[in-house]
Amino acid sequence: MTKLEIARELAERKDMPLADAIKAVDGVIDIMKDAFKNGRNVYLRGLGSFVIKERKEKTGRNPRTGEVIIIPAHKEVKFNQSQSLIVRQ
Repeated sequence: MTKLEIARELAERKDMPLADAIKAVDGVIDIMKDAFKNGRNVYLRGLGSFVIKERKEKTGRNPRTGEVIIIPAHKEVKFNQSQSLIVRQ
């Protein structure tokens, strides 16, 4: 699903204007981005957790040229799904 599809579904389920649903979805995304920038993890019960992980500096290789490059240390957000999201057949 795209962000717009989520907003449309939210508008339909909660009987609200699409413009308000888009603002709500954008607002949630902005709040999460701000939390990550401030080093905070986000936990959504029933969905999962978004946890900031620190990655160490490492060497890599440019696939086009074969040149060895240094990938600097950085932080990234990892998603761990809730057990309730596991799809069983």
